[in-house]
Amino acid sequence: MATPLIPLKGSNIDSISRCRSWLKFLLGIAFCACFGTEAKAQMVNAPSNLVVDASVAETIILNWQDNSFNESGFLIEYRQVGTTTPIALGSTGQNATSAGPIGAPPGFEWRVTAVSPVNPPFNNSFPTAWVAANPPIKAPTGLTVNTSTPETVVLNWTNLTNFAFYNQIQYKFVGSSADWASAGNVARTTSTFSIGGIPPEAIQWRVVAVVDNINNVPTYLSTPAGPSASVLANGQVRLTWTDNSGVEGNYEIQRQVQGEPGFTTHAYTLGNVTTYDVVGVPPTVPVTFRVRATYGAGPNFFSPFSGAITATPQMPAPTGLAASVLANGQIRLTWVDNSALEGNFEIQRQVQGQSGFTTQAYTLGNVTTYD
Repeated sequence: MATPLIPLKGSNIDSISRCRSWLKFLLGIAFCACFGTEAKAQMVNAPSNLVVDASVAETIILNWQDNSFNESGFLIEYRQVGTTTPIALGSTGQNATSAGPIGAPPGFEWRVTAVSPVNPPFNNSFPTAWVAANPPIKAPTGLTVNTSTPETVVLNWTNLTNFAFYNQIQYKFVGSSADWASAGNVARTTSTFSIGGIPPEAIQWRVVAVVDNINNVPTYLSTPAGPSASVLANGQVRLTWTDNSGVEGNYEIQRQVQGEPGFTTHAYTLGNVTTYDVVGVPPTVPVTFRVRATYGAGPNFFSPFSGAITATPQMPAPTGLAASVLANGQIRLTWVDNSALEGNFEIQRQVQGQSGFTTQAYTLGNVTTYD
């Protein structure tokens, strides 16, 4: 950790610092006298000098200058270059001047806003200007070249990025001053390439992950595996799935209740989450669920959907039914309500000698007694 610089006592720097501190203190007193302490709490100065370090592959670090003395934190926002809608990534603590490292693809821009402790977001500061960042994508690794077949080269490698459009196989003759030439392109997920007609000369090979348009980078997210579903109490369904993507911002859970025309979004989770308890679905009716990874917004920022799983939420039965005889031939029934979702309780009776039960009455939900 870097040691903060401390001005020497008696130096010009120390004098200037003490003057600034007194001036800031006196201005604060004057403002409180005129407008009150609540108004003072609403004063949040905007941060400045935002710098985005994108030197590490698929990673950024934000640094800025904190110009406020009473903010509750700093809001970090991003958007794809060429779009207008900001997306909130999260907030830092008070007095922060940096955030990161943050996993990020190329083609995005970033800004920081000081958050007011009173009535946010209306009293937040103005944000910094947008700063674009284009961190490099991760290069393929582990390249091997097999030349056991005459005049044929087989290349194998490992892909490390989700952001490439495709992989390009390049070559050049050893000792040549010419630039690398393309031997062909393969899909971004492909990790092998075979080419024939190669002369028996010393040739260098490499594989490059290619991003064509830095301002329109699709985020390729891997499809989550699963999901599986288990039925819990009170009509809940627990979904679990496998996180196959390392860069998602959220997971989107969609549902389709039996009889509905299509899927609708039920909820979003945070990234790297692999379980979700679904509530608020009709009990005893089959519901189908599916999950996909998301990052930002737009059609290029979703993975394909997982497989679908159908579950039927159950409503727990009441327990502890008891009866007590009241005056005038009445009977008081009491029971324990084990469900949080019922709309009614149905009371049925069977008189001795009858062949079965018949409905006596209905109560409202959450009722546990009936005369």
